[in-house]
Amino acid sequence: MHNETYTSRMRFGVRRFGGPWLHMRVSVLVLIAWLGAVGPDAAHAQDPPLVSDRPGQTMLPALAPAHTAQVETGIVAARQATSTTSTLILRYPTTVLRVGLLPTFELRVTGEFLDQTATVDSSGSETTRRGVHGIAVGCKSFIAKERGPRPEMAIAFMLALPIGTQGLYAKYPAPSVTFAMKKGVAPGAWICYNVGGSWNGNNAIPGISYSAHLNVSPEPGLNAFAEIYGNVDPTSHPLHGIDAGLSLLTTQTLQADLTAGIRISPFGPDYFLGTGLTWRFAE
Repeated sequence: MHNETYTSRMRFGVRRFGGPWLHMRVSVLVLIAWLGAVGPDAAHAQDPPLVSDRPGQTMLPALAPAHTAQVETGIVAARQATSTTSTLILRYPTTVLRVGLLPTFELRVTGEFLDQTATVDSSGSETTRRGVHGIAVGCKSFIAKERGPRPEMAIAFMLALPIGTQGLYAKYPAPSVTFAMKKGVAPGAWICYNVGGSWNGNNAIPGISYSAHLNVSPEPGLNAFAEIYGNVDPTSHPLHGIDAGLSLLTTQTLQADLTAGIRISPFGPDYFLGTGLTWRFAE
C-alpha cells in the first residue's frame, strides 16, 4: 500500500501505552468532552426513546425520528494472528451519522479511522496502515410496521466512496443494499435479521451479507443480545462470526454499549472488543 511504513520495532503488543492506544485514548476524551458540551437539553422531550443500530452487526428497521440527528460512534479493537504475524486492528471512532428527514426516511453517513499494525513474529518488524477509511453515504427507508406474521421492515442503500486515505479505499464507488427486519417473539424479546448484497468497488461481482440476532430486554432501557453474521464474497475468503453485547439507555437520548465477538470461519479477526455511545439531538 502507498501509505504503508516499514520499521523494525519490538514484538506485537509491547507499545500498548503509546502509538495506537494513545490515539484511542485521545479519541475517547474528545468524545466525552463533546457529549458534555452538547448537554441533555438537545433533544425534544416528545421524541420517542432512542433506538440505535449499535452495537451489533445487525441493522434495525427503526429510523431516526424526523427533524433529529443521531450520532452512533465507538471504538473497536481486534486481533488477528497467523503462523507468522500478529495484527492489531483499531477502529476509532467508527461512526454513523443518521439524519431523520421524514418519519419514514433518513440519511446516513459513515466513516472511521483505521489503525492497523502487523508484526512479524520472528523479527519484530512492523507494517502499519493508518488513515480515514469506510466513508459512505446513503439512506434508510421504512417499509412496514409489524403486523401479525409480517415483521417490521426497512431497506437501506449505501454507497462507499473512493475517498479517504490513499490505499484504504476501493478504485470505484461501491454500492450496497440491506433489508432489515424485526419480529417480536415474547414480551421484552425480539429477533432482528438482515440480508443484503454489496460490491467491493474493485470488480462487478457482488457479495452477499447476512446477520441475525436475538435481543432480550430484562429491564426498560437495558438490552442484551447474541448474534451471528457473515459475508460471502466470491472474490475473497468468506467471513463469519458470532458476538454478544449489552446496551443501556441512560437517558431518552443517550445510550452506552459494550460488545465482544469471535470468528467462526478460518479467516478474519480472531476476536474483537468494542464500546461506544449513541447520542440523539434535535434541530
